[in-house]
Amino acid sequence: MTKLSLPTVLALLSLTGCPSTTGTGPQDTLRRYADAIDADQPVAAYALLDEGLRRQMTQAEFVSRWRELRAELKVQAGLIRAALAKPIAARAVLTYPTGPRAQLTLERGSDWKLEEGIAVAPGAATPIEAIRAFIRAVESRSYEAVMRTLAKSVRENIERDVQERISKLKAALNQEIEVTGNRARLQYDPKFRIELMNEDGQWRVLDLD
Repeated sequence: MTKLSLPTVLALLSLTGCPSTTGTGPQDTLRRYADAIDADQPVAAYALLDEGLRRQMTQAEFVSRWRELRAELKVQAGLIRAALAKPIAARAVLTYPTGPRAQLTLERGSDWKLEEGIAVAPGAATPIEAIRAFIRAVESRSYEAVMRTLAKSVRENIERDVQERISKLKAALNQEIEVTGNRARLQYDPKFRIELMNEDGQWRVLDLD
């Protein structure tokens, strides 16, 4: 059965320890989501999704899944409320018009601190510092941070390859997709293809070649 991703994501947000904030911070969103579950108000819960998630799932689809997963959602509401008893980590991301992002984290004393995305960020003076920076970037799941740790030639090759693939993939969106059972395949260029797999009712990218 397809699972709603939002409760899980919100619960994960509340597992790490940083001081809390008040008002419309992450705690307030978590609490409002748990309240919506307890009151069986899927429309109120849907309003808490960000624009990207709402583009992926209409309100009607959200409500339908909500009805299917009532028992699981009530369990998750309990987990969210238990997690709210602890301080939670918070992170804010600002995307510049040119593409790169600035990332802030909430530190002790309820102050927001810049974590990455600033032009004057220090480089790696030694090989071990470069390795540590790469590990931090991967663990933070930040594409921009990972790219900054790469050599210029590698970075340029990756960016050129990604841009070529995405451009060709966009141009092929109206082509027929070959579906066989729970697998799907689109040959979007003589050189490139994308393969997908249906997992628990959700189609996901399996291979991009």
